[in-house]
This record gives sequence, C-alpha cells and structure tokens, in this order.
Amino acid sequence: MFDQYQYAIVRYVTFLPKTKNEIELFFASIELLHADRACPVSQPLMDYGNKKLPDNIEVKGPIKGSLGFRRIAMKSSDAISWYRSLMKGNAKVPFPLEEDLIDGKDGEPILTKEFLQEPKWPELSTPITAESLFGNDDSDFPCPYLGRGMHPVQLHRLLPSDDHYLAPITYSKEVCEWLSYRVHFDVSEYSELVGSVALVVPNNDIKSINVQLARNKNGQEHFVSEVIPRAAGRLDGYELTVFEKRYGALGFMKTNKIVTSHFHIDPAPQELEETGYYLYRHSMGLIDYQPPAPFLRAITTSISKISQRYTFEASDGLHTVESRDKESQFTTTFQEQGQKLQTFRSKMALAKNNRLRRKKAKDQGQYWFFDRDKARKFLRETISKTREEILVVDPYLNGQQLVDFLTFVQTDRLKINVLTSLASAVSHGDDAQLSRKQYLIEDMNRAGSLFMERGISLDVRVMAGGRNSPVVHDRFLLIDNSVWFLGNSLNQIGERASVLVRLPDPLTVEQKLGKIFEDSESIYLSESAPKGTSN
Repeated sequence: MFDQYQYAIVRYVTFLPKTKNEIELFFASIELLHADRACPVSQPLMDYGNKKLPDNIEVKGPIKGSLGFRRIAMKSSDAISWYRSLMKGNAKVPFPLEEDLIDGKDGEPILTKEFLQEPKWPELSTPITAESLFGNDDSDFPCPYLGRGMHPVQLHRLLPSDDHYLAPITYSKEVCEWLSYRVHFDVSEYSELVGSVALVVPNNDIKSINVQLARNKNGQEHFVSEVIPRAAGRLDGYELTVFEKRYGALGFMKTNKIVTSHFHIDPAPQELEETGYYLYRHSMGLIDYQPPAPFLRAITTSISKISQRYTFEASDGLHTVESRDKESQFTTTFQEQGQKLQTFRSKMALAKNNRLRRKKAKDQGQYWFFDRDKARKFLRETISKTREEILVVDPYLNGQQLVDFLTFVQTDRLKINVLTSLASAVSHGDDAQLSRKQYLIEDMNRAGSLFMERGISLDVRVMAGGRNSPVVHDRFLLIDNSVWFLGNSLNQIGERASVLVRLPDPLTVEQKLGKIFEDSESIYLSESAPKGTSN
C-alpha cells in the first residue's frame, strides 16, 4: 500500500520531565510525500550555547520539564516502521535522514500511552471536507494538522485510550503559542490530541478536484467536474459522483468513471441548489468528499469613505472615532434569476434559518421571563435536577433565597456552594447592634438549618469587594456540568423582564468562578452535617 511513496516528513514533540530522564511522546505526525514532492530536508539542530540541541521550551507549573520539537526527513519505509513501533509501544526517538543531524537523544526509548487504532490497521479513513465555501471551521475540524489545502488525503490515527496527564500543559498560553507555530494548529483547542500520532497519506494519483457550475447559451445549468492528476498519476479505477441537495432532499446524482477523460460535463434538469461530490476507488474506498454547499451566484460589494473624525475624552482618556458614510454599492451577478425563483429561494432559506435559530436557542437554553411565577417554577425545576454539586453566584442572595430555591433539590447526597456579598445584608441604620457581616452570618445560619436536617453539605462564602463593589457583578447558577447566566438576582427573578441563558462554553466560566469561590471567606459551613429527617 505504501510502496509508491519514497519520502516522509515527521514532526514530533516530546516531553522530558524534570525529575526523571524518560522521554515521553506529546504529539507526532507522519506525512508521506507524493511523487511530485522532492526529497525533504530535516530541520537543523538549534544553537544553545556551545551545544546543538532540538528546539525546546521549558514547561512550568504543576507539570515541570521541557518540550522538544523536531521536523525531520525520513525514508517512507523507515517512517512507516517507526509508526508501527509506536503502535506496538516499543518505539525509539527516530533518526533523521541526514546522519550529520543525529542528536544524542535519537535512538533512545520513547514512552507512549496505550493507543486505540482509528481505523484498525492497515485501513485508512478519509477526513470530511468543510461545508463552507471559505474553508473549515477551526473549532470543529478533527484533523487540524492537515492544513486547509491538503486533500485528497487519507489518514490513520493512534489515539490515547484515556485522558493524557500531560494535557494540562495546553493551559499555558506561552507553551501553546510555541507549539502552534511548530505543529501548525492551536493545541489549546485540541487537547484530546495530546499523546496522539497521525499518519497522513496523500493521494499519489490525484492532485485536486474541481466541480463548477456552467450554463449553455440556452441557460441550462451543468455540472462541470474535473479530476486533475499528478505528474505520474493514474486515473483508472476512480469514480466521481456529483450530487445535488434541494431544500432538504436529494436531487440530481451522476457517477462518472475516470478512465481516459478526467473532464466531464453533466446537464442538470433544473437550476442547481446545493451541490457536492465524492471520489471513490474500489481498492481504496472513499478518497475525497465535499458536503453539499450552494454555488456562489452573486457578490455585493459596498464602499464607504471616512467623512469625519471626532476626538473626545472618556473616563479612560482621549479617543478618536471615525464616521463613515456609505458612498456606493456594487453587485456582481453570475446568473440572472427570475423574481419568482428569487422569492421562493428567499422564503425557503428564511424558514430554514429561523428553525435553526430557534433550535440553537432551545439547545443552548435561552429563555425570556416577564412572569415571576413562571421564572421561579423554571428555576426550581432546573435546580431540582442537580445530582452532584451546585454553585449559586449572586451578590444579592440572602437566606430567604436559599429556602425559596435551593431546598427544591431532590437528593440529599450533593454539595451546595453559595457565593454572595455584603450587598445582600439589609441595613439596620446607624444604631444597629449587628454589622452587615454579622447579620448575614445569622441569616445564613437560620436558612442553613434546613439543609443540615437533610444532611446536605452547604458552604456559604462572601466575595471580596464589600457592599458597594463585589468582585462579581453578574449572577450565575452552576449545576453539575452546566452554567446558567441570570439577568436578575434570584430575589427579583421574573419581576422585571429578564433573560436566562445556558452558556455554550461553561468550562472557562466555571474555572474562573471556582477560583473566586475558593478565595472567598466562608461564613457558613456544614460539611459534616448529621443525616436527619425532614417534614
């Protein structure tokens, strides 16, 4: 299968712990080079004082050591042998093609985690091309090391069977910037790739695939598909299927065998909507795939000019604002469409987008409340589903809200953490015997007795900032793995128009609020409350 490849480029990152002299694999990719590529050259060793060493960076924090990176050239047969040794768990640091670039660590054992093969060796898988006309969405591209233009290509991957203990290294911005410049993707967005290995196998026959829209003089639309071979590529045995998606249904589909002609023109029965293709070869399976996407039929360009600059002084200093006037608009149309068809397409697209918008809002948990009873009912039902831990962050929360909402939990085997502020304590006037803090302590103790009876662990803390400027302004509800943002405090929820939103990325907010909670002063703690009964 790999005999037609002569050379490979290997990029690998290793970790050397500070406390022991054992080299561990952090990430590696092996890219076989197709016949059009010349013999590659390995990256030279870096000058460190009087020594020449691989490129490296010190890792600080809880995991101490150093990361080292190398990009080396290898014969493809040696690269495949190294990949298989990683698969078996008995690999050594690989040797570069050039003998004068061999480092002192080359040939030493390299530790790896237990791998899952994806797919089972020696089968290969095909990454899916982006639906967008303008490239992949980086946040959902499972093979970021490929780059945007590397296709047709197939893969084999070795993935760690569980979480890698080195993954927290990706929390360091400095380390991630260093890594991203070398492995060519943002490692902080792909922590699941820590400890993994990727074998990248470009197609040795086909350089690229182009599928375009064309019209004849009568206005009939056609698929124009072109399979462009490499210099020594052979196209026999390949099949290209073009297809159309029309408003949620599969429309036109045509399969062409690529034998002598690699250029095909297929008439479509009507104006095309969203089109895609897949390239197949019986001995290799799926080679390339383009999900359905609309053709670009028109471009609108607007030009504006700066008419005036205004300078003003805000509370944080001088600022300049540029006022722009819209001067003109240009529209380039690739195909004239009848008004009836334009109206129909607009109607279908608007209905689809509205459904997607509503579904997204529902999936993410977006709610609007202008009714106190409905808001309370929703929050109580949401809180009741807590199974492990809940954190309420509300600068104006007091003991009454503990009773009104948190007593609705349906299990006693959980932790309830509360982060409030002195702003929640009522004022007693100048002659008050109780300070705000003392009043808040007594208020929380009165409410806390209900949780103690049930044996629920309750920890109430007061954030820094006093009554006038608590360190957290907004209100949050952290329930197990979800984080809700509340527009109003619990004591006024629904009394005025308010929005509740479940955050799509809860982890970052959860970590920040967790740190603030840990740094805050505890005023009520019932960690070891005895198990009791409730009425």
